[in-house]
Amino acid sequence: TSSRNPAVVTETVTYTATVVSQYRGAVTGTVVFQDDGSTVATVTMLGNQAAYSTKYSTPGTHSMTATYSGDANNTGSVSPPLVEQINKGFTSKTALTTSGSPSFVGQPVTFTATVTSTHGVIPDGEPMTFYDFSTAIGTGTTASGVATFTTSSLTVKTHTIKATYNGDAIYKPSSGTVTQVVEKYATTTALSSSLNPSKYGQAVTFAATVTSAGPTPTGKVKFMDGTTLLKSVTLSGGVAKLTTSKLAVSTHPITAQYLGDAANGTSTSSVLDQVVQ
Repeated sequence: TSSRNPAVVTETVTYTATVVSQYRGAVTGTVVFQDDGSTVATVTMLGNQAAYSTKYSTPGTHSMTATYSGDANNTGSVSPPLVEQINKGFTSKTALTTSGSPSFVGQPVTFTATVTSTHGVIPDGEPMTFYDFSTAIGTGTTASGVATFTTSSLTVKTHTIKATYNGDAIYKPSSGTVTQVVEKYATTTALSSSLNPSKYGQAVTFAATVTSAGPTPTGKVKFMDGTTLLKSVTLSGGVAKLTTSKLAVSTHPITAQYLGDAANGTSTSSVLDQVVQ
């Protein structure tokens, strides 16, 4: 008989051979335990029984037999095979955290996966894979049950990041997820006029300065006269300029609308009332 069948790796399994004598007297001698035909232990009988305990380091099946040697009053005998099933590992649990969410595009984010088990400590050097939805984006290895992965390549959107512990012969795989929101940097657009008020026909230069806490803004700025587009101008060093001498005599509500780029969000300046006399 087996003390547990099936069992999992690292668990202690005790095999007990019980010998019954036809004349029901005491049984002495020894029992040889064999695993798939190979002798693993020879145990002296005690009270008609002999026991052998072991642990297994890998999953699989084992065909166990017990062979009684016999003594002066009893002949020897062999048990039918007992098939012992050893299953892969104990359950594990993976918890995943982020260094900060939301983050900004291009900003490094570190994901920390912590793997635990109620049956022991996860070994160092165990591989883990990090996914963005279903796409693998990096790997890490455990140290005291913790693995980290840092990336600055996440695009602007909401990401479901998953860390998967691949498991080993002792512990089963497990996964944990965390939501990572990646945003563009906020921008501010300031608008100025080189001459206000101006005379009809005079050249006026409007300058739109776009600032960001992130990289220097690139892309285009639309200069608007109310709802009328005057012109779209490409930023240079965070500044876009438009010079015009075609404004009619009137008060013109001028605004600059920054259209954003891959890293920076849109913004619109306050209204600048350009007076043309």
